Amino acid sequence: MASYWFITTWKFVAPIGKVWEAVGDSASYPQWFSLVSSVSLVREGDRETGVGSVYRTHVNSKLPYSLSFELETVRRIPPHLLEVTSAGELEGSGRWDLTEENGVTSAVFHWYVRTTKPWMNVTAPLLRGIFALNHKKVMDEGGEQLARYLGARLVGNYSHEEKQVNL
Repeated sequence: MASYWFITTWKFVAPIGKVWEAVGDSASYPQWFSLVSSVSLVREGDRETGVGSVYRTHVNSKLPYSLSFELETVRRIPPHLLEVTSAGELEGSGRWDLTEENGVTSAVFHWYVRTTKPWMNVTAPLLRGIFALNHKKVMDEGGEQLARYLGARLVGNYSHEEKQVNL
């Protein structure tokens, strides 16, 4: 399997609570992120914390493929931290870290994943850079769309692949 570690940073002129309401609620993603075509609850977790909740997620790409996976909430500390594990066509983990300073909220997403689609794994040596660029474009669009959804100004939108991946 091909492994990836992506880091995305979005910065909004908005209160942390407002940004958390969107990124901390997996079910709301299709409302503001057009490439997330569906999110459905598979299993409800703890009613108070959301830990243990599992969501089936379907994400379209800027390229002619899509990915389906289940995200399980493993840790949730509003309004600062959301950690999930992923199973399906992407296996691994993700973590949102939110901080606010001087009215600017930073939302940093770490996405450590392995692809399980055979064609992606076979072609990864040749197409890795294209897959990484596709992820960047998807996340850049997500930052812009979340800013519009929040009625906030986006002042930072960065995404890149880290080269050291040990999954």
